Amino acid sequence: MQSNLPTLYHLAMVSHSPLRPIFHLYSICVIAILCGGIYSNSLDNPFVFDDMDNIQDNQFIRLTELNLSGLHDAAFKSLHYFRPLSNITFAVNYYFGRYDVTGYHIFNILIHLANGILVYFLALLTFELFFKTQNIAKEQPSKFLVGLMALSAACIFVAHPIQVQSVTYIVQRMNSMAAMFYFLSLLLFILGRKSTLQHKRLTLWAGSICSWILALCCKQNAATLPIVILLYEFYFYQDLNKAWIRNNAKYLINALLLILLITFVYLGATPLEKILAGYNGRDFTMGERVLTEFRVVTHYISLLMFPFPSRLSLLPEFTLSRTLFNPITTLFSLIFLIGLLGYAFYFSRRHKLLSFCIFWFLINLSIESSIIGLEIIFEHRLYLPMFAFSIVSSYLMYTLFSNKLTLFISCNLIIIFILGIGSYSRNEDWSSVIALWNDVVSKNPRSHRGHYNLGIALANQSLVNKAMIHYRKAVSLKPSYAKAHNNLGNVLMHKNLTIEAIEHYNKALRINPFRAETHTNLGVALEKQNRIEQAISHYTKALHLDSENGKAHYLLGSVMQQQGELEQAKHHYLDAIALEPNLYMAHNNLGTILADQNKIPDAMNHFIKTIQINPEFAFAYFNLAYLQRINGNIDYACNNYRRGLKLKPDSFAIKEDIAKHCGSN
Repeated sequence: MQSNLPTLYHLAMVSHSPLRPIFHLYSICVIAILCGGIYSNSLDNPFVFDDMDNIQDNQFIRLTELNLSGLHDAAFKSLHYFRPLSNITFAVNYYFGRYDVTGYHIFNILIHLANGILVYFLALLTFELFFKTQNIAKEQPSKFLVGLMALSAACIFVAHPIQVQSVTYIVQRMNSMAAMFYFLSLLLFILGRKSTLQHKRLTLWAGSICSWILALCCKQNAATLPIVILLYEFYFYQDLNKAWIRNNAKYLINALLLILLITFVYLGATPLEKILAGYNGRDFTMGERVLTEFRVVTHYISLLMFPFPSRLSLLPEFTLSRTLFNPITTLFSLIFLIGLLGYAFYFSRRHKLLSFCIFWFLINLSIESSIIGLEIIFEHRLYLPMFAFSIVSSYLMYTLFSNKLTLFISCNLIIIFILGIGSYSRNEDWSSVIALWNDVVSKNPRSHRGHYNLGIALANQSLVNKAMIHYRKAVSLKPSYAKAHNNLGNVLMHKNLTIEAIEHYNKALRINPFRAETHTNLGVALEKQNRIEQAISHYTKALHLDSENGKAHYLLGSVMQQQGELEQAKHHYLDAIALEPNLYMAHNNLGTILADQNKIPDAMNHFIKTIQINPEFAFAYFNLAYLQRINGNIDYACNNYRRGLKLKPDSFAIKEDIAKHCGSN
């Protein structure tokens, strides 16, 4: 056995023959098997959190046929209209599978797989360039070992648990798709740089520009790419030649101007005003966010190094930095980051790859960890920076075990296996809406958003008492949380605690008087107390704020009908049905008005529609049967009487009608 080891070592360290295509094919297969295995338990994970606004409740992605008009509406009328390409993919998913989550997850996994493959080729080219320009005394690694290093980097990228939020959380394909086109753009630039044929080079660079534009159409954080490409050129093609910077300063200036132009495209002619407006409703100021981000970025680095599932959360607990010394870790984090930057500058020649990766990491966090009024922390923001961590990890293992190929491979396998198990385990936390929010509040018990969303998940499962506990916790943690007050009012209404429900609806409206849903809910509570005029006032306010509120139209129509205002009621019912065709009570009540107006065929159609929407609603059968009986359709009438009576057997008047008109049959 000992005689074989030098031969294997010689193959790894001395042979410099180019990698054969079969090596790349095997590498892609390994990446695909790893990616598919890790995310195989995520295919049934439900829509959660921002998936609702962007996918499930987004009417513009509901394509029934593929056409330019529908794709345009999906792209530019959705909530994030400045991410049109991502929106189009949601629409295509809907077209093929409606709201079957499996198709959405498969798409996300394929994006992650594509990124793993792109990382493999980017790492391969980067390692080759790095070793080519390094002046080191020891023997250069073979193409075979460089290929193994690139494969290791790709597998770390694919398997790392921090990536779960960008893959399993469906809406975050915006993030992973932007990364995919970002990686592709850089890869095309490098291939163009390698080409000796001018027309081929220009074609590849044109493709690089197109790919970057596509990345911007997925998410704005791709705006950093021009700076990264210049950095890549400076490190790996110009060998850190400062004269090149002086002679080509125009390219850096043009890159900065391009990024500035993109800023104006997204933020308008007054970007500072737009940025400041982003803090409206936030619990932190711009200064507090900037200070806190020093700690956040440091925390991100710790998550990359120690990605235990117990440390990962959709909404992690993170206190704000009020000053540089409160908490004192703010100062320590700032010193650490300054030291990291100082290392990247000072040792740029001696440790070129590490230096480049530090800049890659920080540049690709610069937009989302800056002055823009986004949420303080999210794990998916590490998806692009993960490239730097992946190739550094692979390189460090090479430096430790460069003379021990078997140990190098073994350590890689162990690390990738541990990372993969962590990701597979983390997927389980996303297996249901309740599981996800239980995970959030168990790791961050002071998250008002976590308790609020857990309350929603529990209420949707009819676990009203448990939902009420978490809504109460949410409003105790944040008394100004209007949505939580509204939803607490809803569960209190469900428990017939109307007076307390009204208190919380009023609190919600004092915080946010422009929320139509709360006006509608308060109207229902007031109507239940027979405070009809006040109820009408709130239904009317709801419609003034949201003229397309179908529920408010139905409720106002119901009150109008009770007061004998049948024409007004009819118009509101028609509006309600036009906006929400499945409001079965609106169909039923409209049917009763039309029957009173002797419009029998129209009335019968609405009763039939009511039954189609809700086959368990007994009164629609009774109403339809009555009209059928007076029209002489006794057999149909008796059949519908009996179907309704099965659903509501205590209807004595119906029993009498059956006995009188249907006999014993």
